[in-house]
Amino acid sequence: MASTWTPLLRSVDVVWREKQQALGHLPHVAALISVFLDSSELWNIPQALDYGYLHLLQRLGATSRRLRPLSNRRCFLSAAQRGDIAMLQWLGAYDPNFNDYGAVLDHAAEHGQLHVVKWLDKTFQDLQASTKAMDLAAARGHLHVVQWLHENRSEGCTHHAMDEAAARGHV
Repeated sequence: MASTWTPLLRSVDVVWREKQQALGHLPHVAALISVFLDSSELWNIPQALDYGYLHLLQRLGATSRRLRPLSNRRCFLSAAQRGDIAMLQWLGAYDPNFNDYGAVLDHAAEHGQLHVVKWLDKTFQDLQASTKAMDLAAARGHLHVVQWLHENRSEGCTHHAMDEAAARGHV
């Protein structure tokens, strides 16, 4: 029986969200509709992150679902690759014990996400990074990232940066 009501309630939910001012304040009705229509149990945190659904991440996180450390690391790397600072902020709040931001910086640099590299550098004063960030950015042809890392970080690079950049036609 509930399935026949779902399309109608989805329509009610959409109208409710758009016309809340005109319809009055009945938050309990909106909450009941939202809970009834909630299909978040079909999702997990990595899936929500891959699709970029911050609101779904927040809902899943509120249900106290925990990630395994390996999945958690993958989530951080995925958000960095996409350049999604809001997701990185949410993940950091969700797992305050995560401590591999050096790998996140490397991944962001590799994918040319300079704004993420800058955010990580500014947010985590004691960030432990490596030469890998500049090596990977050079290999992928992200000169703007290489220049910023050179001017603002002290890790430098290895000979692989130049070798890979040359081999891939980025010099």
